[in-house]
Amino acid sequence: MLCTLLNSFCSLNWIQERLSHQLSTIHPELLLFLSKIKQLSVLEANTLSENATVSGISISRETEYETRNDIDAESYVLYLSAHEHNEKVRTECTYYMWKQRFPVKSENRVEGRKEIEELVISLAFPHGERLKRGTSSARVYAFLSTEMITNFPFIIQADFLLSPSTETIISNNKWNHGFLNCFPMAFNFAFSSLLKSIEESPRSTIATVLDFLPIRASPFPELNIVRKTIRDELVKEHIIPCESFSEKRAFGRPIEVGRLVPFVRSL
Repeated sequence: MLCTLLNSFCSLNWIQERLSHQLSTIHPELLLFLSKIKQLSVLEANTLSENATVSGISISRETEYETRNDIDAESYVLYLSAHEHNEKVRTECTYYMWKQRFPVKSENRVEGRKEIEELVISLAFPHGERLKRGTSSARVYAFLSTEMITNFPFIIQADFLLSPSTETIISNNKWNHGFLNCFPMAFNFAFSSLLKSIEESPRSTIATVLDFLPIRASPFPELNIVRKTIRDELVKEHIIPCESFSEKRAFGRPIEVGRLVPFVRSL
């Protein structure tokens, strides 16, 4: 837990105001990728009154933890909540988390990362309305958030090397290419696992999982390559729920299934 007390009568008010603003505008989803911080609260107190404003974000629960040793991956569900000082109700959103490790290839090694043997990729799939706090667009995280808006319906995080401004990842970089090359495989494993976890759920629930497919193009060419690779691989997989004459749920490949018009169903 990280708790910061900011006294409104601090002699350096501009420091207090800037620190308060920065802490209060941290996107709640940052906590999804910080293993040692589960709660961040900001208390702004006025010593001459009983009024105090509090804002905070926290991981309230972690459930459904599973490991997959054959692919060196783990999954779990996080419950992320946020409370703003001007709101009476605490908002919450659940995230299906996927973390997978890949061996570092020799062609992706760079100075400053030579001692690292594994590429760790994390993906977060939000269920329900995401916690916004100023932005609803999914960004690339390199532990802290970058300014790269992906247009993907899920969040990606890895130990990317960033530009000097820390706003974007370095595009022509061997280390970053290692992550980008592994992301499609990580997504496909995560997507298949998520689909399997709700296989017995109502069809309407399964349909919501399809919303995680990266349909929209990204403004970044390197991410569009990731998107295309995901698409090319998923068309070969059984991911589309289909009607069947048995109680067992059936799935088909996107290139093999079709949709009946309502008129045919009435025959």
